[in-house]
Parts: sequence; C-alpha cells; structure tokens
Amino acid sequence: MLRIHHKFVLFVLFMLVALSLSACQPVTREPQVQSAPASAPEVFVEGAPVRLAVGLAIGPDDNLYVSTQWIRHVLVLDPESGEIIKRYGPEEGIDIPADLAFGPDGSLYAGLYPGFDGDAILRLAPDGTVTGMPLPPIIWPVMTTEDGRLFAGLLIENDMIVELDPDLQTPPR
Repeated sequence: MLRIHHKFVLFVLFMLVALSLSACQPVTREPQVQSAPASAPEVFVEGAPVRLAVGLAIGPDDNLYVSTQWIRHVLVLDPESGEIIKRYGPEEGIDIPADLAFGPDGSLYAGLYPGFDGDAILRLAPDGTVTGMPLPPIIWPVMTTEDGRLFAGLLIENDMIVELDPDLQTPPR
C-alpha cells in the first residue's frame, strides 16, 4: 500500500494553486474620474515680504495674519488685495514667529522658534501690549478654543501638549 505523507500533499496542492494563479491576467480598467485641465493657481501675494510663511490666522478684523521666518515678522494682509497693512517684528517684541492663533478677546498668540529670542509663546493684546512666557522648544502648534483656553504643542525634546493661561501669567499645566 502506498503511503503519502500529508506535507507532500499540501506542497503539491500549493504548487497547483500557485501555477493556476500565475496563469491569470489581472483585470485593469481605466479610472472613471474626469480630471479638470491643469491650471496654475491664482497667486495671492508675490515677492520676498511673505517668504517662508509658516503660520496663518484670520484675525477678528477679518485680515490675514502671516508669520514669516524670512523677515522674522507677523504680517497683516488685506485678504482682498494682498497688501501688507501692518508688520509686527522685533521692534514690537515679536521675533521669529511660528504658528499663530487668535483668542476670543482678539489677542494674537505666536509660538516663537528656538534661538534668538525664541523658545517662548507671545501674546499681542488688542491694545498692542506684548507679553510672553518662556517654554521648552519647539512650540507648534498653538490654538485657542471659543471659550478662551490656550493650548500649545511642545515638540522635539518634550513631545507633549500643554494648556496655558491666556494671560501668560501662571505656569502651563
């Protein structure tokens, strides 16, 4: 009597399935997506004043606030014309801003990049007063809630999210 080992039978079955599948041709179809013709995007603002834009926020005045590393400022742009209306920079105490967020009271919060005067979060109050709080690097993102809570991500070494006092007077939690 012929005795066949079960591993051999499994091997033969596997080979038969593999051979039959290798003879199959894949079914391909052209995608049914109609694409629009490629066109260049409309340029909102051109030139060096807005190079390296890293943070965007719409202010309570409906203007576009842009943080730019290149010139180390927060620029206020007219959203219709793209014209630079105002600049906040080192002279006002804002240097190398990163992410931006507005609080419900109209305060602008900016995380600062490390180095220079960085490693902090700043608050530009509606009256123009700038206050800050040192934080570990790198502060990104910054966000506020409708009820005024302020949060920031601390990347790299800390890898955490903290809640901050919106007035930047008490330590983060």
